[in-house]
Amino acid sequence: MNRSNLSEWTIRHRSLVTYFMLIVLVGIGAYLWLRRSEDPGFILQAIGLALAVSLAAEEIIRLRDCPPRRNPSVEAKGNVDA
Repeated sequence: MNRSNLSEWTIRHRSLVTYFMLIVLVGIGAYLWLRRSEDPGFILQAIGLALAVSLAAEEIIRLRDCPPRRNPSVEAKGNVDA
């Protein structure tokens, strides 16, 4: 029974193994570089969204807790009996 030996194959095909290793390293480097370049924009968008949501929530709470405004022009006319 002839079993395949991976280390023997890698020794025989050294240039192919080197090529695959370079491709993997370039892929890992590109992934890390892209991840770093995309993070700041994403973080700024997330911060902006969180800020907008919190400001909107504050405005809703403030409007809900405030008493209704009185209109002085209506009060100056007095009560009109029908």
